[in-house]
Amino acid sequence: MPVATFEPGGIVWAKRTRICQLDNEGNVIPGNSVFVTEQLMKATITPVNEAGDAIAIKNASGALGVYALKGDIPKWYTVAIEMVYPDPQIEALLCGGTVFSDTATAFGAPSGAPTVTAVTTGGTLTAGPSAYQYTGYSVFGRGLNSPSGVVTNSGSTSQNVISGFVFPSGSLGVVVFGRTNGQIQALGTVPNVGSQATSAASGTGTVTTLTVTALTEALPAGMTFTITGDTNSPKIPFTVLETAGIGETVVSVSAPTVTTTIAAAAIVPVFVDNGSISPSGVPNVIDRSGGPGTGVGQQAPATGIVAGPNISIEFFMELVDEGTQDAVWPYVWIVLPLCSYFVVGARDVTNAELQAIYTGTAFPNPNWGAGPSGQFPFDSSEILQWTACGEDVVPAASYAAQAAG
Repeated sequence: MPVATFEPGGIVWAKRTRICQLDNEGNVIPGNSVFVTEQLMKATITPVNEAGDAIAIKNASGALGVYALKGDIPKWYTVAIEMVYPDPQIEALLCGGTVFSDTATAFGAPSGAPTVTAVTTGGTLTAGPSAYQYTGYSVFGRGLNSPSGVVTNSGSTSQNVISGFVFPSGSLGVVVFGRTNGQIQALGTVPNVGSQATSAASGTGTVTTLTVTALTEALPAGMTFTITGDTNSPKIPFTVLETAGIGETVVSVSAPTVTTTIAAAAIVPVFVDNGSISPSGVPNVIDRSGGPGTGVGQQAPATGIVAGPNISIEFFMELVDEGTQDAVWPYVWIVLPLCSYFVVGARDVTNAELQAIYTGTAFPNPNWGAGPSGQFPFDSSEILQWTACGEDVVPAASYAAQAAG
């Protein structure tokens, strides 16, 4: 019998967790996804056994004449994993589904300043210069700001109409910044509604509805716009009272009194600063409007099928001896060479961190070999195996999937 040279110690703190995608036979596929993370919070690996047969036959006197017991028979392990937070790539590796990615180009800064028209009534802006800039925004963030459009207000009841926006291709709209020159902050947004138009003259007086060509984009409640060719001075800003959806032909609006009827023409989104909005939020110094790349989100797998792919899971834990990390064998390497059938656990959307809990099943795997790193030194064909190891085989964590060797 060999003499043991490994001095037992405490196995603590999973420093790294490596998850590797496998093929249908459990083979590591060179170039396929491998993810190494430090975000493991807890893993529970539980043997599932088939109860052994118990035989008991009593004789006529009531004593046991024949009795025997077979031991429990290992079948597989259940594996429960809890991460610190949901990660799109880890979740897709475990449970299947689709990783969302977006590599769209950032918008940059508009080349021209917005047009600013001062109106002497209807607001609370006081005399003096007002400055405005704008930038496009996407679902991921804002671009960089345009040059300033400046106007000088008089009196104490002014408001300013900001227009002339050039919406970046693919933008959801623009963010308008103002109002003190040199100290601009965000005032609000103007949606990118594409090309829309009225289809009949506005009429005069109090106008509460406008007839439009069937909308190809929704006009959201609160949006403000003018109409090309309006000869009222200043142009009439209309505010949408109720969201008008795609295909609708009548828009409910509020507006100042219309003196001269406005012919049917294009709708021009504008922003009205009447002084009631408290500016908040400074412009970006880094363009955040571009796509963030791989792993921005994840879509759950289709229902009605077993979606969990084949994966292997490795844990690298510290080995400690008398309170400090062992100097000879500083780590323990735990291998589950084949896991599958992972599903996402319950998630509570509440006043707490969104859970990332996954449960699956581990099996033996004669095809895992030396694993994705090609370095595991022993047979790896059973459900679980572990060995002491040095620090140089412990993989570095990454926020992006790596390629198996």
